[in-house]
Amino acid sequence: MVLDPGFYWFVVNALGYAQRKERITLKKGKNDIQFELEEQKIEEIEQGQEGVVALHLFDAFSKEAIEGATVTLKDTDKNKVFEAKSNENGQCKVETDTIKYGRLSIQKEGYLLIKEEINPIHLTFE
Repeated sequence: MVLDPGFYWFVVNALGYAQRKERITLKKGKNDIQFELEEQKIEEIEQGQEGVVALHLFDAFSKEAIEGATVTLKDTDKNKVFEAKSNENGQCKVETDTIKYGRLSIQKEGYLLIKEEINPIHLTFE
């Protein structure tokens, strides 16, 4: 990647690590940039575990985690079957194994409401 010399904000996200946001000054020529990431405990979800979706919610502009967002899963009759809040790292585990069709919504004051259909094959986010 080639960037002009100057000041930049770098945001590093890696699963299992706390987000790192650094202001970096780049000089002309090659710059060696290294980050040490702090491990962050997240809820373990067994690989291939059916009926569970792990969400990581973050602000699209600031890239900061969104804590306290309400994630709701309703069946086709609009009955609430699951509800959870995102943690301080913007993470949330949604259990979808109780229904085959329904609607997932994510809501937090100050953000647009997200509503997405779910089906037996997968969740789709557009």
